[in-house]
Amino acid sequence: MNIKHIIRKVLNENTNPILKLLDKRGIDPFKDIDNTIDFLENTLGLDSNEITDLYKSILGDNITEETYYILFNIIFKPDEIYLDPLVTFDEEDNEIIESILFVRGDDVMYLYLPESFTNETPESKRLNELCPLLEVEPEYKNTLNKIFGNTWKEPFKKWVYNKFGEKIKTIL
Repeated sequence: MNIKHIIRKVLNENTNPILKLLDKRGIDPFKDIDNTIDFLENTLGLDSNEITDLYKSILGDNITEETYYILFNIIFKPDEIYLDPLVTFDEEDNEIIESILFVRGDDVMYLYLPESFTNETPESKRLNELCPLLEVEPEYKNTLNKIFGNTWKEPFKKWVYNKFGEKIKTIL
């Protein structure tokens, strides 16, 4: 089932006036996520929890992995992202990748590898235990939280691995 089919089904079965209003304005709550959230926040005055509840009413309680992946692809446009590794060298001149920057226009995400935190401070040791640690830029993280609440992190780890081949242990 594709996103258009899901939206049409929900709009036909749901009497939610917000969904009807979005539809009348030609705003697709999935393909045009940024404008949808902007409209919901700035025009209708909804807060993050209300936006999450709206998306939950559209998606239902049991969001499939496929639905997560479709929305991740819409939000992140992975075909436009390239990986930019931060490379350093050890005493023997061996190349070490400390972190990887996921770039599309502005930076999108940072992947910190254990080599990022090599000093012996307690904070460095703590962060090293969380690696590979993915830091998602706030604008993307906020969008994901508004759509999925707190349920997006585990499916997102799988998506990043499937799209970029990078395993993630922790998401900040």
